[in-house]
Amino acid sequence: MSVSIVIPTLNDEKALQGLLSSIRAWNKNAQSLIKEIIVVDATASQDCKDVCIQFNATWLSYKKNRGAQLKFGAAHAQAKILWFLHADLDIDQSMLSEINAKVNAGYCGGFFKFKFNTQHLTLSQKLITYFTNWRSKYFTAYGDQGIFVKNSFYQEHGGHSDQAIFEEVQLIKALRKEGKLHISNLPIAVSTRRWDNDGYWTRTLKNRFLALAYFFGVSSDKLSQWYTAKKVQ
Repeated sequence: MSVSIVIPTLNDEKALQGLLSSIRAWNKNAQSLIKEIIVVDATASQDCKDVCIQFNATWLSYKKNRGAQLKFGAAHAQAKILWFLHADLDIDQSMLSEINAKVNAGYCGGFFKFKFNTQHLTLSQKLITYFTNWRSKYFTAYGDQGIFVKNSFYQEHGGHSDQAIFEEVQLIKALRKEGKLHISNLPIAVSTRRWDNDGYWTRTLKNRFLALAYFFGVSSDKLSQWYTAKKVQ
Protein backbone atom coordinates (compact mmCIF):
# COMPACT_ATOMS: atom_id res chain seq x y z
CA MET A 1 0.00 0.00 0.00
CA SER A 2 1.15 3.53 -0.69
CA VAL A 3 1.70 6.08 2.08
CA SER A 4 0.91 9.78 2.29
CA ILE A 5 3.24 11.57 4.71
CA VAL A 6 1.62 14.59 6.41
CA ILE A 7 3.79 17.15 8.22
CA PRO A 8 2.40 20.20 10.10
CA THR A 9 4.84 23.10 10.39
CA LEU A 10 5.20 26.36 12.31
CA ASN A 11 8.46 28.20 11.59
CA ASP A 12 10.16 24.83 11.04
CA GLU A 13 11.95 25.44 7.74
CA LYS A 14 15.40 24.29 8.87
CA ALA A 15 14.13 21.11 10.51
CA LEU A 16 11.80 20.43 7.58
CA GLN A 17 14.65 20.69 5.11
CA GLY A 18 16.60 18.08 7.08
CA LEU A 19 13.63 15.72 7.29
CA LEU A 20 12.70 15.96 3.61
CA SER A 21 16.33 15.61 2.55
CA SER A 22 16.57 12.41 4.61
CA ILE A 23 13.37 10.96 3.14
CA ARG A 24 14.35 11.73 -0.45
CA ALA A 25 17.69 9.95 0.11
CA TRP A 26 15.93 6.63 0.82
CA ASN A 27 16.27 3.79 -1.68
CA LYS A 28 13.98 3.17 -4.66
CA ASN A 29 11.88 0.59 -2.84
CA ALA A 30 11.08 3.06 -0.06
CA GLN A 31 10.40 5.85 -2.56
CA SER A 32 7.94 3.58 -4.39
CA LEU A 33 5.84 3.32 -1.21
CA ILE A 34 5.53 7.11 -0.84
CA LYS A 35 2.51 8.42 -2.69
CA GLU A 36 3.12 12.01 -1.63
CA ILE A 37 4.51 14.25 1.09
CA ILE A 38 2.10 16.94 2.25
CA VAL A 39 3.35 19.86 4.34
CA VAL A 40 0.71 22.02 6.03
CA ASP A 41 2.28 25.35 6.96
CA ALA A 42 0.69 27.54 9.66
CA THR A 43 2.40 30.77 8.56
CA ALA A 44 2.11 30.74 4.75
CA SER A 45 5.88 31.07 4.62
CA GLN A 46 7.57 31.47 1.25
CA ASP A 47 10.67 29.83 2.75
CA CYS A 48 8.63 26.77 3.70
CA LYS A 49 7.08 26.67 0.25
CA ASP A 50 10.55 26.84 -1.34
CA VAL A 51 11.74 23.89 0.78
CA CYS A 52 8.72 21.88 -0.38
CA ILE A 53 9.42 22.69 -4.01
CA GLN A 54 13.06 21.66 -3.56
CA PHE A 55 12.08 18.20 -2.30
CA ASN A 56 8.95 17.63 -4.39
CA ALA A 57 6.50 17.94 -1.51
CA THR A 58 3.01 19.41 -1.67
CA TRP A 59 2.82 22.72 0.20
CA LEU A 60 -0.48 23.76 1.78
CA SER A 61 -1.21 26.68 4.08
CA TYR A 62 -3.74 26.50 6.88
CA LYS A 63 -4.55 28.16 10.21
CA LYS A 64 -2.23 27.93 13.22
CA ASN A 65 -3.76 24.91 14.91
CA ARG A 66 -1.86 21.63 14.73
CA GLY A 67 -4.92 19.39 14.91
CA ALA A 68 -6.65 21.37 12.19
CA GLN A 69 -3.47 21.36 10.09
CA LEU A 70 -3.19 17.58 10.34
CA LYS A 71 -6.85 17.12 9.48
CA PHE A 72 -6.53 19.50 6.52
CA GLY A 73 -3.50 17.63 5.23
CA ALA A 74 -5.25 14.27 5.62
CA ALA A 75 -8.24 15.57 3.66
CA HIS A 76 -5.91 16.15 0.69
CA ALA A 77 -4.08 12.82 1.01
CA GLN A 78 -4.67 10.18 -1.63
CA ALA A 79 -2.84 7.12 -0.27
CA LYS A 80 -4.41 4.28 1.70
CA ILE A 81 -2.08 4.90 4.65
CA LEU A 82 -1.44 8.20 6.42
CA TRP A 83 1.82 8.80 8.32
CA PHE A 84 1.92 11.91 10.49
CA LEU A 85 5.35 13.33 11.29
CA HIS A 86 6.77 16.36 13.08
CA ALA A 87 9.40 18.29 11.14
CA ASP A 88 12.17 17.76 13.70
CA LEU A 89 12.01 13.96 13.82
CA ASP A 90 14.80 11.67 12.64
CA ILE A 91 13.30 8.66 10.85
CA ASP A 92 14.52 5.61 8.94
CA GLN A 93 13.20 3.95 5.79
CA SER A 94 12.72 0.67 7.71
CA MET A 95 9.79 2.39 9.43
CA LEU A 96 8.01 2.77 6.11
CA SER A 97 8.42 -0.93 5.38
CA GLU A 98 7.05 -1.83 8.82
CA ILE A 99 4.06 0.47 8.39
CA ASN A 100 3.20 -1.18 5.09
CA ALA A 101 3.67 -4.69 6.45
CA LYS A 102 1.59 -4.12 9.60
CA VAL A 103 -1.32 -2.51 7.76
CA ASN A 104 -1.28 -5.37 5.26
CA ALA A 105 -1.36 -7.73 8.25
CA GLY A 106 -4.60 -6.17 9.50
CA TYR A 107 -3.55 -3.35 11.85
CA CYS A 108 -5.47 -0.09 11.49
CA GLY A 109 -2.63 2.08 12.77
CA GLY A 110 0.22 2.44 15.20
CA PHE A 111 3.21 4.44 16.38
CA PHE A 112 6.93 4.10 17.17
CA LYS A 113 9.04 4.05 20.34
CA PHE A 114 10.17 7.38 21.70
CA LYS A 115 13.89 8.18 21.94
CA PHE A 116 16.01 11.31 22.10
CA ASN A 117 18.13 12.13 19.07
CA THR A 118 21.46 11.87 20.84
CA GLN A 119 24.06 9.10 21.12
CA HIS A 120 24.92 9.49 24.81
CA LEU A 121 21.84 9.67 27.03
CA THR A 122 21.92 11.40 30.37
CA LEU A 123 20.18 9.82 33.35
CA SER A 124 17.29 12.28 32.96
CA GLN A 125 16.92 11.39 29.28
CA LYS A 126 16.93 7.67 30.08
CA LEU A 127 14.23 8.06 32.74
CA ILE A 128 12.04 10.27 30.57
CA THR A 129 12.42 7.85 27.64
CA TYR A 130 11.38 4.91 29.83
CA PHE A 131 8.30 6.63 31.28
CA THR A 132 7.27 8.05 27.91
CA ASN A 133 7.27 4.60 26.33
CA TRP A 134 5.45 3.12 29.32
CA ARG A 135 2.79 5.83 29.09
CA SER A 136 2.34 5.42 25.34
CA LYS A 137 2.09 1.62 25.65
CA TYR A 138 -0.74 1.68 28.17
CA PHE A 139 -2.40 5.06 27.63
CA THR A 140 -1.74 7.39 24.71
CA ALA A 141 0.99 8.30 22.28
CA TYR A 142 1.62 11.78 20.94
CA GLY A 143 2.50 13.17 17.53
CA ASP A 144 6.26 12.99 17.98
CA GLN A 145 6.00 9.18 17.88
CA GLY A 146 5.18 9.02 14.19
CA ILE A 147 1.53 7.96 14.29
CA PHE A 148 0.28 6.10 11.21
CA VAL A 149 -3.25 5.01 10.34
CA LYS A 150 -5.30 3.64 7.47
CA ASN A 151 -6.89 6.51 5.59
CA SER A 152 -10.31 4.83 5.67
CA PHE A 153 -10.13 4.35 9.46
CA TYR A 154 -9.02 7.95 9.91
CA GLN A 155 -11.98 9.31 7.94
CA GLU A 156 -14.52 6.97 9.54
CA HIS A 157 -13.46 7.88 13.08
CA GLY A 158 -13.04 11.62 12.68
CA GLY A 159 -9.25 11.73 12.59
CA HIS A 160 -7.44 14.30 14.70
CA SER A 161 -9.40 16.63 16.93
CA ASP A 162 -9.60 20.17 15.61
CA GLN A 163 -7.46 21.60 18.40
CA ALA A 164 -3.90 22.81 18.92
CA ILE A 165 -2.99 20.45 21.77
CA PHE A 166 -3.71 16.77 22.52
CA GLU A 167 -5.14 16.55 19.03
CA GLU A 168 -4.19 12.88 18.64
CA VAL A 169 -5.75 11.55 21.87
CA GLN A 170 -9.14 10.62 20.39
CA LEU A 171 -7.52 8.96 17.37
CA ILE A 172 -5.32 6.74 19.57
CA LYS A 173 -8.34 5.88 21.73
CA ALA A 174 -10.27 4.82 18.63
CA LEU A 175 -7.38 2.60 17.49
CA ARG A 176 -7.11 0.98 20.92
CA LYS A 177 -10.87 0.36 21.03
CA GLU A 178 -10.69 -1.30 17.62
CA GLY A 179 -7.97 -3.59 18.99
CA LYS A 180 -5.77 -3.15 15.95
CA LEU A 181 -3.08 -0.77 17.20
CA HIS A 182 0.55 -1.66 16.48
CA ILE A 183 3.23 -0.46 18.88
CA SER A 184 6.54 -0.69 17.06
CA ASN A 185 9.86 -1.55 18.68
CA LEU A 186 11.62 0.70 16.18
CA PRO A 187 12.70 3.97 17.83
CA ILE A 188 11.83 7.33 16.30
CA ALA A 189 14.37 9.99 17.24
CA VAL A 190 13.00 13.21 18.71
CA SER A 191 15.03 16.42 18.63
CA THR A 192 16.30 17.57 22.03
CA ARG A 193 16.21 21.28 21.15
CA ARG A 194 13.00 22.17 23.00
CA TRP A 195 13.90 19.95 25.92
CA ASP A 196 17.32 21.61 26.15
CA ASN A 197 15.69 25.04 26.10
CA ASP A 198 13.01 24.29 28.69
CA GLY A 199 14.89 21.89 30.95
CA TYR A 200 14.08 18.18 30.86
CA TRP A 201 12.17 17.82 34.10
CA THR A 202 10.56 21.24 33.84
CA ARG A 203 9.18 20.35 30.42
CA THR A 204 8.12 16.89 31.56
CA LEU A 205 6.25 18.20 34.60
CA LYS A 206 4.56 20.93 32.55
CA ASN A 207 3.45 18.36 29.98
CA ARG A 208 2.07 16.08 32.68
CA PHE A 209 0.24 19.01 34.28
CA LEU A 210 -1.38 19.86 30.95
CA ALA A 211 -2.31 16.21 30.34
CA LEU A 212 -3.89 15.96 33.79
CA ALA A 213 -5.83 19.17 33.23
CA TYR A 214 -7.05 17.80 29.87
CA PHE A 215 -8.16 14.57 31.56
CA PHE A 216 -10.22 16.57 34.07
CA GLY A 217 -11.97 18.51 31.32
CA VAL A 218 -10.08 21.79 30.94
CA SER A 219 -10.85 23.07 27.44
CA SER A 220 -8.30 22.64 24.68
CA ASP A 221 -8.42 26.40 24.03
CA LYS A 222 -7.42 27.15 27.61
CA LEU A 223 -4.72 24.46 27.54
CA SER A 224 -3.37 25.87 24.29
CA GLN A 225 -3.05 29.29 25.94
CA TRP A 226 -1.13 27.76 28.83
CA TYR A 227 0.95 25.69 26.44
CA THR A 228 2.04 28.75 24.49
CA ALA A 229 2.48 31.03 27.50
CA LYS A 230 4.63 28.50 29.29
CA LYS A 231 6.67 27.95 26.13
CA VAL A 232 6.25 24.21 26.32
CA GLN A 233 5.96 23.89 22.56
